[in-house]
Amino acid sequence: MKAKTFNPKNPMDRIRRWVDIKLKGFIENTYRPTLTVCIEYRYGVLMFFISLMLLSAGLYSGGFVRFIGQPKIPHDFPRVTIDMNIDASEKATLKTLLNIERIIYKVDKEVEGKYGRSMIADMQVDLRSRTSGNVMVKLVIPKDRPINTFELADLWRKAIPSYPGVKSLTISDNLFGGGRDDGDVAFKLESIDDAQLLAAAKQLKAKLNSLKGVGDVNDSRQTSAKEVQLELKPLAYSMGLTLAEVASQVSYSFYGLEAQRILRDSEEIKVMVRYPLEQRSSVGHVDDVMIQAPNGAELPLSELADISLTDGVTRIRRENGNRTINVWASVDAEQVEPFEVAKDIRDNFIPKLLKQYPHVQSEVSGSIQEEMDSADNQLRDFVVSLMVIFSLLAIPLRSYSQAVMIMVVIPFGVIGAVFGHFILGMDLSALSIMGILAASGVVVNDSLVMVDYVNNARKRGERLKDAVIHAGTKRFRAIMLTSATTFIGLVPIIFFETSAQAQIVIPMAVSLSFGVLFATIVTLIFIPSLYVIIEDLRTLFSRKKKTTARPEDIIKGQELPLN
Repeated sequence: MKAKTFNPKNPMDRIRRWVDIKLKGFIENTYRPTLTVCIEYRYGVLMFFISLMLLSAGLYSGGFVRFIGQPKIPHDFPRVTIDMNIDASEKATLKTLLNIERIIYKVDKEVEGKYGRSMIADMQVDLRSRTSGNVMVKLVIPKDRPINTFELADLWRKAIPSYPGVKSLTISDNLFGGGRDDGDVAFKLESIDDAQLLAAAKQLKAKLNSLKGVGDVNDSRQTSAKEVQLELKPLAYSMGLTLAEVASQVSYSFYGLEAQRILRDSEEIKVMVRYPLEQRSSVGHVDDVMIQAPNGAELPLSELADISLTDGVTRIRRENGNRTINVWASVDAEQVEPFEVAKDIRDNFIPKLLKQYPHVQSEVSGSIQEEMDSADNQLRDFVVSLMVIFSLLAIPLRSYSQAVMIMVVIPFGVIGAVFGHFILGMDLSALSIMGILAASGVVVNDSLVMVDYVNNARKRGERLKDAVIHAGTKRFRAIMLTSATTFIGLVPIIFFETSAQAQIVIPMAVSLSFGVLFATIVTLIFIPSLYVIIEDLRTLFSRKKKTTARPEDIIKGQELPLN
């Protein structure tokens, strides 16, 4: 292809000429001397990059960079959802929602007074049923928010008190949270003994409430209003009564027994026979219900049975024939990792709980279990992809050592991703791992270009060190441009995009961009040094083979193959 003629009157040509001169000057005056020194002190370079690897591992193990599984995306429409006790009235539910609305407005006034800007654009109170409802808040656009959604939700949690009759209160501030009874961490308890199951769930909830950064603790046990339970006395049995007969008569007294159906204005009306309202208006009237025995005798219920009030249950969950209760909670990822909370409860608290309640079984469940399984699957897929990459490299290169040398750059891509998250103050997530996988392909390509150029230079008769330096200077432009364009192309997403959609891909973009950027330094500095180190090892092993050869195997200066 014919080179384009330089036109000094064209400003784009002048810019291109200036960039070309500066880049060539940098390669010859800075990169070549640096690479020469690095190759001369190649073992020091090796230790330096190993130190960086250990430093990145220290950032993770020390908690400076954490892994949180599924990242939390701030919601533009956070909401507060309440579930009242089953016996709550619609008026009580609406009153509680309106109180929460007033508190949210109060918190917004405090935020506005502190930062000079409001967070709320609009608010809606929704009464979904007699016992449940929510307050949904529409926030202002992201660039006008003085604090993020998670900080605002934390202020709500601190300001909203405990209301009587409220079974659960949940604040949804995560775009991908809510809608499922599993929170950020969840545990499933299972037992044939309902008493032990309830006691274990109560202790687990208390433990979760005691942990820092954990809130909105709830369970799947749905209780209704108080229900009356009867236990017959010996007198009832002696009169020929059964528990079913007594319970039926009590039910007929309060709910009524259908006597007949009549038509009125083309509508069918049930005629129910039951006690007058003044004799069935409170649970205390149960004691005075008259029970008729088979022989016709009538006695008050209090003389025939022991009466007790207990919490009723509207729904019972079973698995494998056993009753189950799910206990879940929300976790503030700024204070503690959801994975660490789940592992701490699973490994330290649950064994003690199961020892105390031997009929109870437990396991991690919900989205946290899915995220942990997903992390394991991603690790497995990463290992499989490494094996495939190794095979694709080793076959054409006809060298296992060079294939390994090229793949060495992959861990350093991971190091770049870790440092990128650390610099930007972000946590690693499942999406970050996807970015690391994507970066692996890019950095392997750059290393392959470098190694292949060195191999071709050596075939042309160049000395080892000259071939390595020549390859570095010749391929510098291509490798640098590949990495620079990738990084610059992702900069707007990482630093300037604030939409909720962008928050999903930002961890992936950070891993890809910083992984490629750091791997470029590895490719231009470490790979040439490592190439020479491998040749040093080959020379060392070949010398050892020569010194161990038997004299009778040496004929005319030729070493015969060893058996």
